[in-house]
Amino acid sequence: MHGKFVTLTLAAGIALATPLPAQASPVDVTGPTFIEVLEDNGIAFTNASDAVQLAMDVCVMLGKGSSFTDAAMHVQKKSGLSVAQSTFFVGAANASYCPDQRS
Repeated sequence: MHGKFVTLTLAAGIALATPLPAQASPVDVTGPTFIEVLEDNGIAFTNASDAVQLAMDVCVMLGKGSSFTDAAMHVQKKSGLSVAQSTFFVGAANASYCPDQRS
């Protein structure tokens, strides 16, 4: 379990350090830039609105004080993504939709 936490924490740092394109907007409700970032990093969703909704869930969690690790675990459980993909997803969601929620 400790190894997963370390991996998750490291991956969260990498995800947060990965810059998003300049056109990313915190109020982008359709999510095209967010979805493009996910797809460019090998993370595909059948339905883009599901990915955006999950990103909004991440923002709610972060806004209520959850850690990035907890949010990534939630994403992994809901989506079936790997630990690394879930962690990247949280970083991208945070940067796209709730950049004010930094840990």
